[in-house]
Parts: sequence; C-alpha cells; structure tokens
Amino acid sequence: TLTSPKVNNRLLGLLINDWQASPIYRWTTGNLASATYGTDVALTGATNQRAQQILPSVYGNGSILTYLNINAFLAPASAPAGVYASTRPFTISGPNMMNIDLSVSRNFKLRERGTVTFRAEAFNLTNSTMFSLPAASTALNSPSFGRLVPLAQSTAPGNTSTARIMQFAIKYAF
Repeated sequence: TLTSPKVNNRLLGLLINDWQASPIYRWTTGNLASATYGTDVALTGATNQRAQQILPSVYGNGSILTYLNINAFLAPASAPAGVYASTRPFTISGPNMMNIDLSVSRNFKLRERGTVTFRAEAFNLTNSTMFSLPAASTALNSPSFGRLVPLAQSTAPGNTSTARIMQFAIKYAF
C-alpha cells in the first residue's frame, strides 16, 4: 500500500493528504502448447499427435495472424505414416500477459466518532487485450493455425481476461 505525501498547507492538505493506493501488477508467461497434425498420421485412431518440427524456431513474425510459422513443421501429407513425431511436447509458448489492478481510498473524519471512507477500484487499469493460443490454432490442418485470439471476456474482477472494470464505494462508520 502506498500513501500520499503530507502537505502542510491546510487547504491543499484537505485534497492531497491521507490517500492510499494499492496497486497489483501481474505478469505471466504464456501457456505452453504442442503443435499437432490434426489428423491420424501414426494410424492409431487419435488425431492429436504432435507434429514433427523441422525448423529451429516455430514462431512467425509475432503478429496476431502469424504468431506461429506453419513451415516450421512437416506437413501432415508429408509425414511418414505409422510413425510418431520425435518433437518434444510443449515446445510452443503462448504470448505473455500483463495486468494492473489499482485501488485508491481515503478516510475522512467526521466530528468525534464518524468516518467516511471513499474507495475507487479499477481492474485491468490499462484496458489491455490479452491473447491466447487456442488448441485449434496449434493443429496444422486448421485454417486458423498460428493465430492468436483474444481471451473470452469475464465479469470476475481481477481476472486477466476482463475488460476494464471500475467501481466506486462510500462507507460511513459510526
């Protein structure tokens, strides 16, 4: 919790003194994923078999539409039938996410015993869009391969996928 500096000027002090700010900064690395063929190349009946990586880097130009490079993997039609790929699992890292939540509050004394508390809160203060790498965009046979999608919006404050939410409260204690 951060507290505002004290100002000796009586009028200015009424506006500036005794404010408290409580910021929460959260930065997370992206979720790990594996590229898959999206078809049954190993002839086992399962379609989520890992794709064979043939280039050292799996990433495209970093944009939303080409986050992954499809040419970094062996195409399903070119893969040897009945053989599993030797690519390790979870070699793809999704995009990082950053979120700032902030609360600002102040207590105002009223006479001898009463106190009024004003509180303002903002969740996802920067109103940042957070992107994810869904399972469909890691399957080579998917038309959305390598694309990022915005996370679904949530109404839960503090959730990394929320749009900016602001709320204000006033409490009187006696």
